Amino acid sequence: MIDSHTHLFLCERLEGEIVESALEAGVERMLNVGLGGEENEAAVSAAERIEGVFAAVGCHPTEAATFDQALAERISQLAGHERVRAIGETGIDYYRDTSPDPADQHHAFEAQIEIAREHGLPIVIHARDPEGERTATDDVFSILDARADGVPVILHCFLAPWRLDDAIERG
Repeated sequence: MIDSHTHLFLCERLEGEIVESALEAGVERMLNVGLGGEENEAAVSAAERIEGVFAAVGCHPTEAATFDQALAERISQLAGHERVRAIGETGIDYYRDTSPDPADQHHAFEAQIEIAREHGLPIVIHARDPEGERTATDDVFSILDARADGVPVILHCFLAPWRLDDAIERG
């Protein structure tokens, strides 16, 4: 069994304890997903230290205001690490009131798609709307249509039953 999305660095228990419990439950591999800056470093560090743990590196949409050239370069550099398996978690989040300007989120998302393409890695998508709205998810799909041809996509936060058939058709 594989845990395809965890944030070990956000847990109260020690990473080693969490991984040991997961192993006892039959989880043999984990993808420790970075959210930006220090969290990316923590995800890669855990992947280096702990057997069966791999990393994803990126900038979460709620942190998109921090996405600049330096962060893009660091994500790209980390993407070349042998234990990094994906770019993300990235995407668009209009659910949280604290989310940055949509233009910042779009820019960070588009740039991370390009990093994923350059490194031949899949991209882990977070798409979240306020209840009853469809904009973030539809924006994600529009950007994927325009920019992600050939980039494998993992839909992590995906609460969009109206796009389910579309997602299945895309693989």
